[in-house]
Amino acid sequence: MRYPVSLLASAVLAASSAPACGAQRRTEDAAIREIRARYGAVTRERARLRCRLLDLEGFSAEGGELRACYDSTGPALFTARYFGEAGRAIEEFVFQGGEVVFVLRRDERYTEPLSGVVSHIREDRFYFRGGRLVRWIGPGRRLLPLAGVEAREQERDRPETARTLAACAADSARGTCAP
Repeated sequence: MRYPVSLLASAVLAASSAPACGAQRRTEDAAIREIRARYGAVTRERARLRCRLLDLEGFSAEGGELRACYDSTGPALFTARYFGEAGRAIEEFVFQGGEVVFVLRRDERYTEPLSGVVSHIREDRFYFRGGRLVRWIGPGRRLLPLAGVEAREQERDRPETARTLAACAADSARGTCAP
């Protein structure tokens, strides 16, 4: 299965600037520039990345698949597709130095179970630096607050999923990945 570059490209490049003040704003802007630079490097080198395809079991009701791509330093770009009766989801993870720096999550809900006809789409973009969530862009490209329970859950869950997938994909004897 081919994975469109445009989904990740539009997510990274369309990131809006957050209203912040002084040093915090400069730090955040620098982090976003670094993430975009990493994304650019991964995209330019996409054809040279070493990739493997694995089945995902136990991550969703109807299974899924993972395309794990590596560069010379380790994990570079992982694309996970999860399938369910009510819809499907795609998570794209960009890594730098073994750590996730960007996650795009796209949830698609069907009009009715197993129809395959999408009635609702939600996209969330998560930018990380040093394991911390530095920007969260939600539906409608709205900047979502980084303080609060939901942001802390995302700060914990997105990198945890990336680590789980990376550990599974690193095991060359496996053809499937389960949590």
